[in-house]
Amino acid sequence: MISQIIIIDLHSIVQNSADSVRRHKKYSRALSEISNGNLSLKILSPRTNFYSKPLVILFFLLDLKNHLQTNSSKISLLVCGDPWVTLWVTILASKLSKTKIPIQVQCHGDFGSTEWKSQKFLNTIKFNLIFLNFRQVLGLRFVDKKQFQNLRSKI
Repeated sequence: MISQIIIIDLHSIVQNSADSVRRHKKYSRALSEISNGNLSLKILSPRTNFYSKPLVILFFLLDLKNHLQTNSSKISLLVCGDPWVTLWVTILASKLSKTKIPIQVQCHGDFGSTEWKSQKFLNTIKFNLIFLNFRQVLGLRFVDKKQFQNLRSKI
């Protein structure tokens, strides 16, 4: 049976960028090739017919919960593009669906950098919240080694 790696695209970053769509298709082909056809990549994005961000998040949470319940035996990993809302929605959907699928978080920003933290007050709040959910996370993926070292030195 083919196992899926699901990218949780809560902010519709992938679906709203032609370049990102092309890049993820390339990732999907490479993943299938490397795994001898045993792994596939799927991207879940919210419905876009809501004008209110809280409604988008609520309905996406329910859709994700249902998807996890229905397909849990086919899913090997959930990938979150940020360690805040996307991760929290994924954890909540996992709890509601009573599934225990591993979660990986992508860290695209240098969240451990004092420069990033001091740019905005919101970044300071985000930095302090980043550690709340790490117990639930199987792995973190960083863009480069410096990001990892900056965040590691703050833990």
